[in-house]
Order: sequence, then C-alpha cells, then structure tokens
Amino acid sequence: MTTVCSESVQDKALAGERLSREEGLWLLREADLLELGELANTMRRQRHPDPVVTFVIDSNPNYTNICNTDCVFCAFYRRPQDPDSYTLTIEQVMEKIQRSVDLGATTVLLQGGHNTAIPLDYYLELVRETR
Repeated sequence: MTTVCSESVQDKALAGERLSREEGLWLLREADLLELGELANTMRRQRHPDPVVTFVIDSNPNYTNICNTDCVFCAFYRRPQDPDSYTLTIEQVMEKIQRSVDLGATTVLLQGGHNTAIPLDYYLELVRETR
C-alpha cells in the first residue's frame, strides 16, 4: 500500500488496532485490491499460522418469499397476494440443494420469509430432509 493513508491503515491493522469507519471505507473504496488481499493474508497468518486454509461454499435456498414482518431493509419479501410470491414444496427445495451440491456447495442455510401459512410440520420435514 503506497499512500500515507494506506500505510497508516496497514500499520494499524497489522498492530491489531481497530480501524475507524473512515479507514474501513477507504479500504473499500480506495485500496488496491491485490494489496488489500496481501494484507488480509498477512493478518490471517498472524492469527492462524497453520498454512492450511479452508473455505465454505454456501447454499441459501429460499423456501418462500412470502413474509408479514415488513423489515425496512428487505427487498426480498412479497405478500401472499403478490403475483411473484411463492412457497416451494419440500421436493423443490431438495432439488435446489442438490443442484448446489452438484456445483460444490458444502453447507446449506435454509432461509425464507415469515410465512404464517406454513405449518410447523413443513419446517420439521424440511430440516429432516436437508440433513
């Protein structure tokens, strides 16, 4: 990292100091991506010197987009009457999971809206089948 700002951010990070919001935004917007990756790897080696690094390939099948919670940040949910609302069958969710596994997924995070029309048995079966 070549600029004065980047050197101070790098020094702070390597010293284990907490970065400010402004420094984090600078890293996001201005830092050279390859240099940032090198810094991240250096910090990882400081905390975890074992040379083996593993990653999770995640799958997030959405079983329903119907929701009654009205979270202000969510652009995903739909109301039951909306033309593009859906609730998948267990079989459809399993097909999505299988496609993800075929592409290398190693974990599954089931997610969906708060659909009050879905009975508890649906969730129990969904978790059983996913396991």
